[in-house]
Amino acid sequence: MTRIHLASRMRRRPRGVAVTLAVAVTLAALAALTATPVFAHGGRAKYLDAEVQGRGIDVQVSVTTLDASLALGSGLDPEAPGSGPHDDLVRAWLGQGLEVRDAAGPCSASPGTLERIERVGERFISLALAYTCTGPGDRILRDTMAANDPSHTTFLTVRTPHGVQAHVLSGVTVEVRLAGAPSVMQTAVTFVREGAWHLAIGYDHLLFLLSLILVSTLAFPRIGYRRVLAHVAWVATAFTVGHSISLAVAASQWLAVPSAWVEAAIAASIVVVAGLNVLYPHAPEPGRDRGRFALAGGFGLLHGLGFASVLDPAGLPGAERWLALLSFNVGIELAQLLFVALALLPLAGIARLHDPSRRMFVQGGSLAIGAFGLVWLVERSVGMG
Repeated sequence: MTRIHLASRMRRRPRGVAVTLAVAVTLAALAALTATPVFAHGGRAKYLDAEVQGRGIDVQVSVTTLDASLALGSGLDPEAPGSGPHDDLVRAWLGQGLEVRDAAGPCSASPGTLERIERVGERFISLALAYTCTGPGDRILRDTMAANDPSHTTFLTVRTPHGVQAHVLSGVTVEVRLAGAPSVMQTAVTFVREGAWHLAIGYDHLLFLLSLILVSTLAFPRIGYRRVLAHVAWVATAFTVGHSISLAVAASQWLAVPSAWVEAAIAASIVVVAGLNVLYPHAPEPGRDRGRFALAGGFGLLHGLGFASVLDPAGLPGAERWLALLSFNVGIELAQLLFVALALLPLAGIARLHDPSRRMFVQGGSLAIGAFGLVWLVERSVGMG
């Protein structure tokens, strides 16, 4: 009987090992194929400051010099005071996709000066555009780049005689009517949606979360699904508390850290947690695993600075800033909870493998996650220079 049992285990173990290696190789291949510079958490951000004046609209378009360099490959010099050899190219690129129209059709646009400025510790390239409208009715601002590129996000602040508007243009909403100020509910819904979308395309945040909960695979057979779920919920809560604190502090402009440094540190956090999973693949102890809670909370502070780097340059005024901050954070949390719940389903299935195979899965998956983090760390460290 013992020989039969051992033989059965030996037949099943290679199958588990094969599954583990297949998953690890697949993830590593994806890391190699998709390892491109990931700044601003998976997407590029454009910032528009618009002021409505009679039949005219003055718009200032700003992007980071890093995003401009990556998009144009032009080796932009952020220290150049005004004119440079690539200014015509940059001016055309900044105005690309932007359109203001009224009932009579598109409004005429007059490009102005191109400047290199600093906002919240970041270097930006900024272009002034003056739109003149002649037709009746409300004017509509549209960004076709948001429609064509799902990773592109435009943060729009509009000043009108009725007050200040705050909008986000992305793949879901690509145009906005420049009329009265939006309601509190409209602003809240806009930034909840943007927070959820930002996490969904923030592959670095998602992989960090996955590396935190991956070791729960080892605990399923011993403590059951419900206790694992409770443990993961506490880990996710620690991460939430951490990034909520730093997001609020940074958005309050009490702290300004260059986003390039934050992005590199976020990549390093992925490498650290994935490395710990490889070196110490131990099942978590619910209620006792304080080290992992502290790790989640500590690195959560770091990731919150990354979230804030998206909102900070938008320059929202007081009331709008805090409403946007709260709504943005709610969107992040909703998307985070959904991701964790979906991730636990396949992990529960992997937990049915024998213990050596489960450990190999955790270590192999963590190696692949660490490969992503290491590539991003190198790329972002180069970008810091």
